[in-house]
Amino acid sequence: MEISDEQKQANGGQKLETPPRQPAYERTASDQLGREKPTAVLILAQRYFYYLVFLQVLIVLFLGYWFLLKPKIEQVYKNEAEITLAGQQAQEKIKKYEEAINKYQEFKKSYGNIKAEDVERINNMLPDEEGLRGFLTQIDKIITVNGATLEKVTLNPQSGDQSADSRSRHRAAASPDGQAIEAGSSKISDMTVSFSVKNVSYASFKSLLAGLENNLRLTDVNEVKYNPEERTAEFIAKAYYMK
Repeated sequence: MEISDEQKQANGGQKLETPPRQPAYERTASDQLGREKPTAVLILAQRYFYYLVFLQVLIVLFLGYWFLLKPKIEQVYKNEAEITLAGQQAQEKIKKYEEAINKYQEFKKSYGNIKAEDVERINNMLPDEEGLRGFLTQIDKIITVNGATLEKVTLNPQSGDQSADSRSRHRAAASPDGQAIEAGSSKISDMTVSFSVKNVSYASFKSLLAGLENNLRLTDVNEVKYNPEERTAEFIAKAYYMK
């Protein structure tokens, strides 16, 4: 910087010295640290910042699905499977019921087509308890026709509900127009009948057996004993009736 002559005269002719220039900027230790290069971890973090954020979001979504959504979805599928299975079982039951109803209707239709004379024949084969007296009368008649004499009769009804067929049966009856109708529900029971006969020849014995077999009543001859010398015979039969 130059000083003009006028300034020198104003200063009494003394030479002015200009102060030394100060540096425009002095560096401090903190400034030096701030200008150091960033570390590798920081560089990676800055470079892959968005990828890291995306990865964290994926992890959160996966954990939420695994612990929250997946159990509920599995429960929904399980409930659907149980509902489907219950529906199939219900359909099978309905099918069985329909088959049973169809069989019942067919049976009812066939039962209604039975003729009145056939109904009467069935009732004679399986009479009620009061019809047992008629059975004894039939036995006495068969024995008398074959020239023998009824000596002794013993009836031994089954105790309780012991029967040849424990299932319920429907006793038949005939309507005025000749069609079979249902008259009631009962069970088939049996009674053991033991009777002894005397004055029986061998020919009469064979004819007596044939008469018992051809008897209209439903009867099973279980045991037969014949003594040709004494001309006696013993029979043990089982008669069936509606109870």
